[in-house]
Amino acid sequence: MNRYLHNWIENREAEYCHSVREPRTVTKTWNRHTGERIMEATVTLSIRPAVSFELVEKCGYTDDSYLNGVKNGIIMELLSHPNPALKVEVSIDDLGEHATGSSFVAFSFAS
Repeated sequence: MNRYLHNWIENREAEYCHSVREPRTVTKTWNRHTGERIMEATVTLSIRPAVSFELVEKCGYTDDSYLNGVKNGIIMELLSHPNPALKVEVSIDDLGEHATGSSFVAFSFAS
């Protein structure tokens, strides 16, 4: 399966993918009330044109679960389009953890 995904991404990079026109930085807070629980996360990401896809962690955050949620959200968003934006560098600049509402899912949706 890993070989298939690797080949698919390489093929998309070579033939169909796009980049961004100019660098930008965005901060997004996502929250959802699910009955008694509130899920919440804040993420600051930067994106800029690049030769191929690169994901950079600049935030120095150590909770792998939250970082993996951010990475999951980034990749799902970039690959969800027919002609994905893969000629980009995305940097994870900052994560805003919320005392009771942070989770993998919250950081994935905030990305």
